[in-house]
Amino acid sequence: MKIELTKTQLLDILSKHFNTSVNDVVISGSPIADILYSELCGFNPETDKLSAIKHLRQLIVDKGWSTNMMNLVDAKWAVENLSRFIAFVRTNDRLPKVGFSNGELK
Repeated sequence: MKIELTKTQLLDILSKHFNTSVNDVVISGSPIADILYSELCGFNPETDKLSAIKHLRQLIVDKGWSTNMMNLVDAKWAVENLSRFIAFVRTNDRLPKVGFSNGELK
């Protein structure tokens, strides 16, 4: 069986089920996305952008998710667009292909 819902519909269902207001939901299931989120959410994108970019690039190598280090342009885009980057990784359970900073996550 397949059920298609909008996020608003899902939030309404959860609110009724738990008898409390639910204003956001995150569908998890990607260990890569979970690690990236936990490692990068502590950085302030305004003041720690360079540190976050360095950390992201090193994390990818340390975890063995890629044999090559992520290029600087892609890493900068990922840090500046963290929610969109994490959403892609969570949905696909992998990092985007090189060159995704041009706006085409694939």
